[in-house]
Amino acid sequence: MAGRVVEGARGLRRYFSSDSRSAIEGVYDAFAREPRPERMDHSPYRSSEAVAALCRLPLREIPDAVIGPYAGWAMTTVGNERDYRYFLPRIFQLAFEDPTYLGVEPPLLAWRIKRAGFDEFSPQQTEAVAGAFLTGFYSAVTKHPDDNSCFPDWWSAIGLLGAGFRQTFEIFEEIDDINPALQVAELLLSEAIHIQKHGPISAPFGQEHADETALIDITGFLFSDKCRAHLSAMRQFASAEDADRFLGPAIDVQDQFTPVPHR
Repeated sequence: MAGRVVEGARGLRRYFSSDSRSAIEGVYDAFAREPRPERMDHSPYRSSEAVAALCRLPLREIPDAVIGPYAGWAMTTVGNERDYRYFLPRIFQLAFEDPTYLGVEPPLLAWRIKRAGFDEFSPQQTEAVAGAFLTGFYSAVTKHPDDNSCFPDWWSAIGLLGAGFRQTFEIFEEIDDINPALQVAELLLSEAIHIQKHGPISAPFGQEHADETALIDITGFLFSDKCRAHLSAMRQFASAEDADRFLGPAIDVQDQFTPVPHR
């Protein structure tokens, strides 16, 4: 799989938390030494006033309406990789607090982080970024599918990034709650036709923003004996509506396929 993988949960536990505020502060601390750009080159189609504000305002005081568009412009039409690393903590903050901007969608965020030199980040920066993505994953997977539908985006993004990917499976298996099972069931149901036609689950934002090996691994997990057993065991804890709507149909989908080996 592309990217540098942080082996084991020990290093990540330093930053991984179910509390998004702690994850955000971990990223702020890790990137505190990145220099603020005095100016940034940008396309004539981008607002010079907005770009100037990014360079002028203290990082934490940059309004959502300014950092949000930049998150989608960065390194393509505004600034370079070093600039992006400086603004990354504020972008992560926006991703958790107001994820309505295109540039903070998890797969697009991961893609830009890799473009900004993720493989060369310091150990503290790598752990902080991986921890923040795991926090996003945890937050999404522990909500009911009707309340949060971005769980697959976080999972695919972590797969693209590489760091922390193995821990996503541990998180799913260790959470004593019905919602992760419902989220996985919903993913199975939404991807059933695509899996039948193409093999692995689809990339949320196109193949450029995903890692093929990670998608194969996720698909393998969804059809593993362990996942089958977990969904079956969780049926007794689900409401009748959720069991009929999610778990029962998802188990039927699993039964229609030969399990794909999960590594």
